[in-house]
Amino acid sequence: MAAWDKIYKDKITKGYVDQSDLHDCVVTVLSESNYAPIADQLVAELVDALLAYSDNAIKKNYIVSSKDVTQAMIDLAREKIDQLYSVTSLSEVNAILSQLFTIIPRKMENVEDYLAHTEMDAAEIITREEALLDIMTGKVNQKTRHENKYQDGISNTILEENNLKIRPCTMDEIRHIKKYLGKESENKLKSAFYVKNEVTEAHFYDYCSKNQITEKDIHYLYHGSRNENWWNILIQGLSLRPKKSVVRTGAMFGHGLYFALRAKKSIGYSSLKGSYWSGGTSLTGFLAVYKVAYKNPFNVYRHTPEYKLFTKENVHRLGADAIFASKDQGMLVNDEVVVYDDKQATIRYLIELA
Repeated sequence: MAAWDKIYKDKITKGYVDQSDLHDCVVTVLSESNYAPIADQLVAELVDALLAYSDNAIKKNYIVSSKDVTQAMIDLAREKIDQLYSVTSLSEVNAILSQLFTIIPRKMENVEDYLAHTEMDAAEIITREEALLDIMTGKVNQKTRHENKYQDGISNTILEENNLKIRPCTMDEIRHIKKYLGKESENKLKSAFYVKNEVTEAHFYDYCSKNQITEKDIHYLYHGSRNENWWNILIQGLSLRPKKSVVRTGAMFGHGLYFALRAKKSIGYSSLKGSYWSGGTSLTGFLAVYKVAYKNPFNVYRHTPEYKLFTKENVHRLGADAIFASKDQGMLVNDEVVVYDDKQATIRYLIELA
């Protein structure tokens, strides 16, 4: 015991942080093989691929695996990221980042390379850290649900435990998807899956009911993201981060969820090789079709700085429930739709691109 005390004091003296209160006393190790198998081979292969993308992102960026991360660590890391929105100086941003990097230990050769040096750096870093924490959160939540079911003696598929229903699209659905991808993007279609998240679907239709949204006010729009993000997006839904309304540097129309009417626009945010916005290098990427509920959009044709301040509250004060950003007067190359409530969107299709 004396030897341990000496090591402990030495570590603390050198600047290490005691985080033992963030760790669970007992760890139950369960692998994905503890799930019941998925009957459909194509769906099983899709899920395996999405899990591998998220696992690889964790291995690349964290010293620890998701099995070693507790909910307390997730909550504290989320708190630190939320604090980044309330500070103004780069020194404050970097002080919080330095704390964040120790909560769930990160894999870094030089911490300085991961800190902010300009205001735009800070905006991009916050987006990066939110995405990484979302990936880890999805894996930790999945682990927790699985442990609870496992202890109850219940053996479900990973889809059932995460309230997901996924099947390959029918030929009619494929034809419909190709039609709307258009000539410029239909050649990228490798496969497509019908996806239903029962939780986000229930929230979506509850929102529709409370806001008198009818079928004609449900729009099918595209959303693109990197491969490593998709498993968490499927199980958690698209989420506004942080939950409170904030001003987001670099977000053209404020604190919302962004969708496109044109597939090519959203493909630019995928991991597919050549994707414009994300600089994708992968031979495979993913694009989703979302059901998005709105009936009173505020139409924007020319951008002004105050539009970056849009939040749910001030959009509602305009008598609107969404922003429709039009390309008609040259502000954008492609139309965009932005909504400001998580419940306004739920996934319908996941399209694999190649």
